[in-house]
Amino acid sequence: MKRSRLSYDEWKCILSKEVRGCRVTSELVAGYVGMIEVHEVSEPQIWKFRGEDIVVCDKGIKWLTILPEDDWYCITAMMNEEEEILLWYIDMIAAQGIDADGIPYFDDLYLDLVVYPDGTVTKRTAFRYCYI
Repeated sequence: MKRSRLSYDEWKCILSKEVRGCRVTSELVAGYVGMIEVHEVSEPQIWKFRGEDIVVCDKGIKWLTILPEDDWYCITAMMNEEEEILLWYIDMIAAQGIDADGIPYFDDLYLDLVVYPDGTVTKRTAFRYCYI
């Protein structure tokens, strides 16, 4: 099991980013909502889907993350510079909390769902990120 912080420090290809977030309570969700804007990467991260390249991490990409409290998942919308959603990434998690420096985290179970723009849902396990 891997601990992921919502600052996504484990993505070593991200050289510069802006991280914002806050705790929210609404009718739709109670928990943490965060936004990462990627400013510089060592190499873009490109995922293939049905023969098409989807750039999920590069300069200008934004990640909107929703971590509902007392739940077992974390949702990230990966967006392009125009804030169009490229895909939804859903991590199944074992636990969550907030680090001493105030950054929320979750313990990743390595069972993930990816929802592509056409609505196709795929399961990912032991997915390789740029931090490996």
